[in-house]
Amino acid sequence: MSSSVDVLVVGAGLSGLVAATSILRARPSTRLTVVDARDRVGGRLLATADGADLGGSWVWPTDRRLQRLAARLGVEAVPQRLDGQAYAPLRSGGLGRAGDIGGQIAPCGPGASRWQRGAPRLPVALAGELPAGSVWLGCSVSSVEREQAGGGVRVGLSCAGSHGDSCASMGSNRPTSILARRVVLAIPPEHVAQLRFAPPLPDDRRRRMAKTGTWASDWSKVVATFKSAFWRQNGDSGALMAAPGSLMSVWWESGGGAELGEAASLAGVGFDRRSLLLAKQLGGHGEEGGGEAGVGQAAGLAAGEADARLRELVGESLGPAFGRELVESELTGVAFKSWIADPLTHVGSADKDASDPRRMYGHYHLKQPTGWGVHFAGTETEAEAGHMEGAVIAGERAAQEVLEALDQEGATARGATESV
Repeated sequence: MSSSVDVLVVGAGLSGLVAATSILRARPSTRLTVVDARDRVGGRLLATADGADLGGSWVWPTDRRLQRLAARLGVEAVPQRLDGQAYAPLRSGGLGRAGDIGGQIAPCGPGASRWQRGAPRLPVALAGELPAGSVWLGCSVSSVEREQAGGGVRVGLSCAGSHGDSCASMGSNRPTSILARRVVLAIPPEHVAQLRFAPPLPDDRRRRMAKTGTWASDWSKVVATFKSAFWRQNGDSGALMAAPGSLMSVWWESGGGAELGEAASLAGVGFDRRSLLLAKQLGGHGEEGGGEAGVGQAAGLAAGEADARLRELVGESLGPAFGRELVESELTGVAFKSWIADPLTHVGSADKDASDPRRMYGHYHLKQPTGWGVHFAGTETEAEAGHMEGAVIAGERAAQEVLEALDQEGATARGATESV
């Protein structure tokens, strides 16, 4: 079965939803559909039930477009607390107070803010602005082909969604392709490179996409929720550089507790090799549903065993700083997301450049539209270090490209009609 629309957006992360809502706000009559392989919107923006981020977290003062979007959506930011004592490894072993250096330890650096109750509030609010039935979840894309007869772009789909506004609700009427006048691919470049294009993308362009690593795809993130922000009571910031040998790299405050009207929590992250070890020990990548493995499954652990191992990991990592007995007595919950074990984020490709991927972001091969109706978005297509600001800029750019193309097509059609 096939379906047809004016615009198809592939990817219901922040960039894709910015593109979709920008198009509809400017041109409400546009027939538009958004598809995503996940069973939720948000992409790499994910949070615990308490609103502590397991994915992207921060906004900086220079992120003007992101701030404007958040203001329109009513999503509030709070300063990322880094003041107070931070902990770092001692030469003699263990961890010790290292002074007010939280801004040097946390990945965000000084001056950042985080979204109160979690960054996913942004894509969820954007999705809420779209017409009912226009977001199809659980739908993966396999091919992007130029339609010779009649024009347009045909996108091959595999729909197996099972949650929310998904293809599963269509039963036997699930489409196997969508024909669109314009397509926006708002997914990471290395995932674009895996799609089958007809006509094919130029070799140099496909290679550039395949070499461009997805931001944060080699991270694994843990959130530990506590009865209280006990570190604040001791004048500590919550920022901590883990001891050598720990599976975590750094920790910081992800929820300030009753003082801010939210759960008290610390977030920790493991990068690269540590991230891989975390994924192997805990299994899966911490996000259930939609065919994605839950915590413990890949390692053969039952859910209770994985939770116990995760709690043990938190105690091992934070105990040297705050005291293991205190950490374990205050701990109320743990959550885990391994982006490196998530096939919708990480691509284990031999083609990928092993250096810092951010130096490749914004290259024209990543964002230049094809000459036959395909546009590209996603934070990696902009030189914004993989941040949410880049996702917003890319979504707005792609929307403008699409609007201009649709206007041009309309003008051409009217000219042809008038000349008859």
